[in-house]
Amino acid sequence: MKKVAIIGAGQLGSRHLQGVLKSSFEFDVYVVDPYLSSLEVAEGRAGEIEHLHEVYFEERISRLPGVLDLVIVATNSDVRLSVLKNLLIQSKVGTLILEKVLFQSVHEYDEAQELIQNTNTTVFVNHARRMQEVYKGLQDLLGEFEGEVFDVDYYGSNWGLGCNGLHLSDAICFMFNDEIQYYDIRELDSEIVESKRAGFVEFTGTLSGKTKKNHSIRITSRKTRDGLPSGISLTLNAPSVRISVKEGGKETLIIVTRMNQEADTKVITFPGMLFQSDLSKIIVEEALSGRSIELTTYEEALVNHKLFIESLLNHMKKSNHVNSNKCPIT
Repeated sequence: MKKVAIIGAGQLGSRHLQGVLKSSFEFDVYVVDPYLSSLEVAEGRAGEIEHLHEVYFEERISRLPGVLDLVIVATNSDVRLSVLKNLLIQSKVGTLILEKVLFQSVHEYDEAQELIQNTNTTVFVNHARRMQEVYKGLQDLLGEFEGEVFDVDYYGSNWGLGCNGLHLSDAICFMFNDEIQYYDIRELDSEIVESKRAGFVEFTGTLSGKTKKNHSIRITSRKTRDGLPSGISLTLNAPSVRISVKEGGKETLIIVTRMNQEADTKVITFPGMLFQSDLSKIIVEEALSGRSIELTTYEEALVNHKLFIESLLNHMKKSNHVNSNKCPIT
């Protein structure tokens, strides 16, 4: 019997659990969290899904089997490296999915890379926009404009730039088959916001930058008085085309305006964005059947994550908010 584990049974981990339980593949599921309250939430959410899997709830990684086919690590970033070390000492893992933000300091990324290289584990980062049909469509569409330089702008309010910004910059890398060259922190707000999660922080303002193919990027989380999050809009502008995307809803629309004499506009309709509980079903079935997983590999994510962490850490130091080499985002 194949074996799947989820480490971290909080809000996100319990959604991963619901997703893997939706699969008709045969496997046992192990859920690990040191907090009984989190395990109780996960057990309750597991009960919402009809399934035939055996599910085991444990408080310690040491209770996991010695061989695991797939592990999803959905802990907070501050404990992820220690979880990774304990896991890979305890068990031989076939495929490993890590939630972002991976780690809080550059040296932790390097330490994790060395650890991963000493195992035969295949490691992915859960930048799930790569799995969404609308982003695959955008990648195909942008292939028609190879060689043109775009201004790429993600915009919304109170959506958590520190926690979620890497999802958006990774989506840019995916769409253009590109890499982030650098980030510019000058338009970030000087005030560092306390996160809803105790011990962590958030950022507002605009994080800008350039890709290696010279595309300009702007990722904005505007701070508003009510503090309520808004949907995120995406626009991509080049001399010959204007493209806009509004995420959310039952359908996702791409509006394409080609800047010829008539300024032709076309609307392309895609399904709405899948929830994590739907995506996790796809991930577990891809992993257990040996198919290619449509996520970012650890090696692909490494440079972008380190640039992102370094940039936000520099901003915190400029704002006299931190004296350490750890950026407390998760």
